[in-house]
Amino acid sequence: MQASIVWTDKSDIVDGLSVTGSGANSFVNVHVPADKIKNGNAVISVKDASGTVMWSWQLWFAPQDVLTTVKCYNWDNKIFNFTTETLGWQYTKWEGTTYSSERSVRVKVEQAAGNGFKQIGYFDISQAAHKVRQGNSTVYQFGRKDALPGMYKKTYTEDLISAGVDGMSIPNSIKHPDTFYIYGDGETTFNYDNVWFMNGGISPTPSHVDKTIYDPCPVGFRVPDGDAFTGFSHDFGWGYNQCNYVDGDRDEFQNKFYPPYDASIYLPFIPTARDGSPYQWSDMGSPAGIGQLTSEYIGYWTLEVDGRSYNGVALGHVPQQWSIGPRVPFPKSYGLSVRPISE
Repeated sequence: MQASIVWTDKSDIVDGLSVTGSGANSFVNVHVPADKIKNGNAVISVKDASGTVMWSWQLWFAPQDVLTTVKCYNWDNKIFNFTTETLGWQYTKWEGTTYSSERSVRVKVEQAAGNGFKQIGYFDISQAAHKVRQGNSTVYQFGRKDALPGMYKKTYTEDLISAGVDGMSIPNSIKHPDTFYIYGDGETTFNYDNVWFMNGGISPTPSHVDKTIYDPCPVGFRVPDGDAFTGFSHDFGWGYNQCNYVDGDRDEFQNKFYPPYDASIYLPFIPTARDGSPYQWSDMGSPAGIGQLTSEYIGYWTLEVDGRSYNGVALGHVPQQWSIGPRVPFPKSYGLSVRPISE
């Protein structure tokens, strides 16, 4: 067996990959250089003697507090503890002042005039707060464990993420963690029940969820239930509603929501990878577009499968209109974000 890097968005973040032991006592060894560690992602895989990928893993390098939870209530007052950050989130730019509101300084000038009378003047200096936060996250196709680069991600591997036009199946997705499978005829329609949890089907609110190995979330966390985002809007109906506005405001690249009971949570604006194919960037910086991409709306997957269309169900948000759909059907081939909840 051999271990290798599938893709990474930070150069030299991991090296020295190897497999030691045998059988059930096999282990993957990864070295992270102390002077190279940074906020980012890498996907590694283990291959058999013929070069076929047997399994792959996402390595998410992030501050410890990204898994700190934020308590949110849904429409029915059910509690969901979301992670502080979206899965695979990384900051690409972070700068700003140490203060968050405008600062003003008043300067007083006194001058003795020639006639002996003191002259006094004032002038104010104001400085507005400055903050720039930019970032990106990995995206996922419904039911797959495989992390795929989001838009604007620069990959440092020889081969870019490719588009699979046909042949989507669970075994094939395991063998090809670097492939977006595009929606089409046959198996590529993703017409299978949810495999992110053992009792998967089309139930939006399961009484109990047994997480499977295909759930991409870290240990102790999982993909949210179908009704997890219903507290983010004024109703929990299907689809978008232009009267169903976000209970919050937009803060630069993120969107701030205020679910019930004084909670607040940011959902980064991450463009949707339509038909499973965002734009990737080669090491030289040239675009390699595969498929289409839309920045009109964003989506965050849930466990739910729409019983009418058999599409996956996600939180959908149209920032330009401030409209939101807590349960919107998306084709399973779309690449959407995942915001984990605690198990």
